[in-house]
Amino acid sequence: MNSRELLDALERVLDSSSRGVMATVDSQGGPRLRWMVAGTLRGASGYVYAVTSPGFRKVAELDKNPRVSWMFQDEKMDEIIHLRGEARVVDNPSLKADVLEAIGKDLANFWRANAMESDLVVIETVPDEIEVFSVSRGERTRASLAE
Repeated sequence: MNSRELLDALERVLDSSSRGVMATVDSQGGPRLRWMVAGTLRGASGYVYAVTSPGFRKVAELDKNPRVSWMFQDEKMDEIIHLRGEARVVDNPSLKADVLEAIGKDLANFWRANAMESDLVVIETVPDEIEVFSVSRGERTRASLAE
């Protein structure tokens, strides 16, 4: 698989299951994991988008250290994607609208804790490495996406 095929697998898995685990680095330098709803946008191939409240701990963690890892799997648990890169918090109304259109249908739990749509920001992850593991084929393929 080339990098384009790996990015296609990422989009396919996110279409199948928009949930993933994001890891940040906490204030003590340790990993901090959380379930997130994530997706991609047309025209931003390979980038991963999520939303969060600006007051949540992950925003401060990303401000100090933007390195993140994501793990996604499809609904059948056959394809597992591991993505590493840098994430930034973006407070842009246009981007927020695009991300909400892409992943909003899966944010029921987020809305229970955050009733105000205006009280959210976008997390944009720019990947530099992707790995796809196909359980059924026993194949693991990795590619660097750094320019």
